Amino acid sequence: MSLNIAKTVVLATTIAAVSGAAAFVENSYMGVGFGNSWMNTQSKLKPLVAKSYPQTNIFAGMRFNDMFAVELGYTLSSAKSKSSTVKVKDLSDDKDFDKTDEISITSKTKVQGYTLDVLGYMPMNDCVEFFGIVGLGLKKATVELYPTAFNKGAVSTVIAKTFASAKGKRKVTLRFGGGAAFMFTEELGMRAKLVYETTGRVRVQGDENYREMFGNKFFKDSYTAGVDFFFKF
Repeated sequence: MSLNIAKTVVLATTIAAVSGAAAFVENSYMGVGFGNSWMNTQSKLKPLVAKSYPQTNIFAGMRFNDMFAVELGYTLSSAKSKSSTVKVKDLSDDKDFDKTDEISITSKTKVQGYTLDVLGYMPMNDCVEFFGIVGLGLKKATVELYPTAFNKGAVSTVIAKTFASAKGKRKVTLRFGGGAAFMFTEELGMRAKLVYETTGRVRVQGDENYREMFGNKFFKDSYTAGVDFFFKF
């Protein structure tokens, strides 16, 4: 009798586990997105650093019902380059430089990290639905400066491509946004979205020679517009 009860319990547990796993897979989805972020800087390096960054993100999510989903993703922005010539006095307080001295610099900037979002949906019909996003990010930035020439009056001196590099620790950001999704089939869909993120919390810290230049607060908050393609299991 006890053996039969044990077998029944094991069988019921197995069925429940298999059913739960099947339901999890059935309501899961994954995808890839492409977009562009607009993120200005608030340090002395503002004239040298790009203001927008192409980015790619991969994500996987769980749709619990028609109204609610949770999503985990990873975002990587392309290393955006910008070449500029600026007054040295705008970057340094060193009195050895004249007001007319200029320096040519190429910068490379990228931001990457993880995202965890909660999505709330408002279905309009079988194919179209609107959604809102509230989430967290864990982002890290890297900024590299490549001085290429120093211009003193009419004399231009080529500088070896030594560079200043600043990397930040990962910082938690807040994310808010929304958009619309369209299903081509029951499995394949596309969505357009706009997300605001508090990337002003992301810090970069240069070495001793450039710490003042990079400053404590480097970035401002950002906006990202993009298109995602996803597949439901």
